[in-house]
Amino acid sequence: MAKIRGVPTLKVTIRDVAQAAGVAPATVSNYLNDSAPVSEASRKKIGDAIARLNYRPIVRSVPSRNETEIALFVPEAFENKDRMYLDETFLDLLRGVGEQLRQSGSRLTLLWHKQLSDIEREIIGSGAIGGVIYPSPHVDDPIPGLLLDNDVPLVTLGELSNRTDYHSVDMDNIAGAQMATRHLIELGHRDIAFIAPCPLDTMLSFYRLTGYQRAMTLSGLPLRPEYVWVGDFSAETGYRIAAELLALPHPPTAIVAGRDMLALGAIAAARQAGLGTPGQLAVTGFDNTTLAEHHGITSVKAPLYDIGAEATRLLLEIIADKRSPARKLVIPTQLVVRASSDPASSDAGLRFY
Repeated sequence: MAKIRGVPTLKVTIRDVAQAAGVAPATVSNYLNDSAPVSEASRKKIGDAIARLNYRPIVRSVPSRNETEIALFVPEAFENKDRMYLDETFLDLLRGVGEQLRQSGSRLTLLWHKQLSDIEREIIGSGAIGGVIYPSPHVDDPIPGLLLDNDVPLVTLGELSNRTDYHSVDMDNIAGAQMATRHLIELGHRDIAFIAPCPLDTMLSFYRLTGYQRAMTLSGLPLRPEYVWVGDFSAETGYRIAAELLALPHPPTAIVAGRDMLALGAIAAARQAGLGTPGQLAVTGFDNTTLAEHHGITSVKAPLYDIGAEATRLLLEIIADKRSPARKLVIPTQLVVRASSDPASSDAGLRFY
């Protein structure tokens, strides 16, 4: 995130005013924007707190959409910029965002995760950013709350665990992982492992794990802690984890991988161990990238372009009318069955669930 010179660190936030007045941050926001009724008693407390703290709200003047600058936070997994520009899923998301901004005449800025003080100074304190798209929030992630409490228009790509007053767009990660797991169960597998695509304190991994666990539980199958691993976005990690799983005294016969790259690594580990796929180890991925198509990997189709486009449309609407009620859009997923899980499948005859 480039530093903006000459902008002082923000001393007082809406959260500070709310704490001093003994009300919720959302009530202070409603008071400042006249976006919802606030009782006279609360109005007096807030007014007194503002005067006492010398709080000066940032004025965000957005005369027209074509003057809006939108910030997209880059997921932490892409701190390495080379990895970001090579990742098909992020580029699909970026294309969806960019197309909508092109149509509206707005500009896009990519931001990398920084400390809260940086965000206060460079987004909140400057008033230069008209709105933010924030992907892959963590459980109890403080950044979305900081932006919301300071009246920055925000759309998250994934749900927040500690707020309800926000807009979000996401794919149905639970249903996607559940479909993949149920598919393997229907093929006769009972010992099924799961590799998360990122730490389990991200909502993305949490929901994909939930879908896997739900399918196992509904089928009466045990949840084995040794079958759940945390990966990342690389085939190397998928290879390493699959090798560990296959070395267990009771190894799995199938793996639900949270990303296609992880699935590719798992298939390589199986072949290195002399195991056939899918006969001795069935594998599914997630995202349905061209890599999955090329290698015949069963994968959950993740509509990243649509998510980016919908999030951007929603954010532009919020910027135009901050009174817009909170909306949470969930885009359906599909399971594309290929030869990595089902020997009856082939590239010539894909099946969609």
